[in-house]
Amino acid sequence: MQSLNKNGVSITQTPGEEKITECCLKVLKEWINTVTRIANFST
Repeated sequence: MQSLNKNGVSITQTPGEEKITECCLKVLKEWINTVTRIANFST
């Protein structure tokens, strides 16, 4: 178990959860980039 301290709030995460979060963020960024590209293309 790993304890992260962000903005004075202590978050306890297992290393596995951290990897899942990283993966989700990567997917989210890709998705946002795609949506932005489609939006720019249609204008």
